[in-house]
Amino acid sequence: MAVSLAASGLLLEVEPELAGMEAKVALSLGCQLPEGFVGRLLAAGRVVDGERRLHAKTVVHAGDRLLLLPPDWKASQQSRQRHANDSLPEVSLAFLDDHLLVANKPAGILVHSDGSGEIDTLDARVSQLRWKESWLTPFHVHRLDKGTSGAVLYAKHAFAARTLDTMVSDGAVDRLYVAIVCGHLPDAKGLIQQRIGRDRHHAGRYVVSASGQEARTWYHLLTDWEHPALGRLSLVACQLETGRTHQIRVHLQALGCPIVGDALYGGFQPNFSSFDGFYLHAAALRFPHPYAGRGDALVQVSVPVPAPWRALSAEAWGTNLDVLLREPGVLSQAVAQFLAEGRL
Repeated sequence: MAVSLAASGLLLEVEPELAGMEAKVALSLGCQLPEGFVGRLLAAGRVVDGERRLHAKTVVHAGDRLLLLPPDWKASQQSRQRHANDSLPEVSLAFLDDHLLVANKPAGILVHSDGSGEIDTLDARVSQLRWKESWLTPFHVHRLDKGTSGAVLYAKHAFAARTLDTMVSDGAVDRLYVAIVCGHLPDAKGLIQQRIGRDRHHAGRYVVSASGQEARTWYHLLTDWEHPALGRLSLVACQLETGRTHQIRVHLQALGCPIVGDALYGGFQPNFSSFDGFYLHAAALRFPHPYAGRGDALVQVSVPVPAPWRALSAEAWGTNLDVLLREPGVLSQAVAQFLAEGRL
């Protein structure tokens, strides 16, 4: 379906290949929406063609212009407005269109409130953005830990949120991370395939556990070097196949290579750095647009590492990080390969 924003909802034009289908099936296929969600919209009278309300078995025709009225998100909108604060720092965007955005999260802030009363979250910063269509309400599609920086994907409305949620669950959203870790990885490339569960002895911590959830992380050693005082340090790229809580942090720690600055998992805090986080960065995203046509290019977004990573001296790190991280360099080459091929 051809999809666009209207003042009161999502406007869809039925294309010939969907003509003759029942509305529930056509909307599920044309907008990549779960059938249950579409069924609830239709039952609530939230799908109309002009003055005509559509039902699940209403047959649609080529050229029909259907309007999907947003679900009742008032409670969610009020919550977001409560947490929005126009005095917060401006959010940095790496990508923006009518239906979604990618925000560049700084290390040291939460994606969403954890009930502690924290006001400055990434959600709150995104909520400061103003749209012409008042019904738009952004939703984060995935999360990053407080200490992690980088790309976070948001849907700008509930319909895109449902589709992107499914895409993440199905592994259609590729995510690339880069980290500076302690120690030496066992191989230049590999797949870490170890289940992850809660640490019963330490609240908020996760461990490799035979009874945990399946978790898979690909890694690629970009370069390593010997620090005169700290020993071996490595710059590594990671690609998620699953999205468990603390997955990369747990998997790298299990290899004996905790992330620098990640004290929860054994990574030392460098005394030469005032960086408010640990050295893990969501560097790139690659995914099909939820409303793309056949043959359309994938959305490809990359976010540079935080400036403090580059600012530290060669004497402090044992190597010149600015040289490693600039373009062209080992990191930019890894990101380019990922964006072109979807893999490390």
